[in-house]
Amino acid sequence: MKKTTLLFLAISTIVCSFCAFYAHEKYLDAGNIIVNEYNTDILTKYDIISDDDLAKNGNITTREAFTVFLHLNGYYPETDEKVSSNWYSHPSFEPLDGISENDKILLYNLYAGPRNSILRSDEIPSVDLNADLTYEKALLYTIRLIGDTYGCTDYAEELDYTETVQIYDKAFEKGLISRNNTAAAEQKISRHDFYTLVSAAAALETNVGSYSPYITSLETVLENRAAEKDEESEEPEVPVEKLDADVRINDDMSISWILNDSGISEVTDDWWLKIEVYDINGEITGSSYSHYYDSGENFISVKNLLLYIIGNSAADHITVTYSRFDRVTFTTREIKSFDIDISNIKTVTEGEPLKPAVFQTFKNKWVPYKISLDGEELKKGSYYILTSYSHEYRLPELNSKHRAVFSVKEDTDAYTDETCNYPLLSGSIETRFDDIHISKADITGDPVTGFTVHITPESKAFAEYPDH
Repeated sequence: MKKTTLLFLAISTIVCSFCAFYAHEKYLDAGNIIVNEYNTDILTKYDIISDDDLAKNGNITTREAFTVFLHLNGYYPETDEKVSSNWYSHPSFEPLDGISENDKILLYNLYAGPRNSILRSDEIPSVDLNADLTYEKALLYTIRLIGDTYGCTDYAEELDYTETVQIYDKAFEKGLISRNNTAAAEQKISRHDFYTLVSAAAALETNVGSYSPYITSLETVLENRAAEKDEESEEPEVPVEKLDADVRINDDMSISWILNDSGISEVTDDWWLKIEVYDINGEITGSSYSHYYDSGENFISVKNLLLYIIGNSAADHITVTYSRFDRVTFTTREIKSFDIDISNIKTVTEGEPLKPAVFQTFKNKWVPYKISLDGEELKKGSYYILTSYSHEYRLPELNSKHRAVFSVKEDTDAYTDETCNYPLLSGSIETRFDDIHISKADITGDPVTGFTVHITPESKAFAEYPDH
């Protein structure tokens, strides 16, 4: 082989190696992935990340990136309890039930975010939170974060993107990348590149809303949120004033009271009345009730009291609270309350279950207009409790119970009321739940010695929907 040929091959090899090295470095260079170096101080200004996070080198994990998206997307910690329960109502999330509560909150909030969804429900089971984030995934989640939600849809079209070319085309269109080159799609993104990317995205204006869309940026949203937080922190805490009330537990176990020099207006929509029942440990038990105050409603009927005290533990006292609000700002102006001792009201489960019950109701209506027992009479003086149990959550303790209490005016084969007034029924049940039960409650005792509520074990109840 000629020396010139060897020399040409050697030079070509060196040049090609240099080009390959240059190309590799080129498409990983943040300056060519992100259009402009953006001021990442926006992330620390609004507490999205800390100064220590910003100073770290290396790649960013999916969990860390998701936490940034979570707070940019309008996360509020007070939603944690709701998120934690809603997680268990999605069948597709069941394989991940063993992950930490924090990770469930993180993933669910990105699925059901208050602004835009970052994740689809079918993507969540395959997410590896510990893996380093790639450029493609970083761009995908970012364009979803700032996706337009206008017209007839309230979710960004980017939520349906699965192809790399779709993701890069949209990122280029939005101005998040300077050239539409997918060569680095599977490469891991550095923290610096990621923070630069989301900072630039936060400054972009997008269409938000479906019926009444408006144009805004995440930076504006963050600024408004910070202002709201400052206003909330400036609101003084409203002290609870103790009310002087003459309370009477009546012979039938109903409760009534008179307020002494309370200063509470009798205007219906001026005061909000809340009734809560607590056990000996200070935990709310049974049902609670709230409504606008009416001067004629200083009273708890026996049926409502049964709804309140039938819980997982013995009731100890009732707290009655009156709250007055500013009708313009809806901030609390006054709170007044008093306690009612009901520790001398006991409940016991005893006796034989009732015959199975059949209740008839209009389709999609919770109120039964006819209730009968299988060959057993409904008795005057007794109270009957219908309880419906939901099974929508995988954790039993998250499932709800709904109760309704009724009585009859005389011994009868069936409780019937087709007038739509329902004077004998209190509370509500969920007829869409198949698991419905009935029990009977009889009350003995008096206000001095105390009352005992004797409740039979629950038996099955069945709904029927005759044509009407």
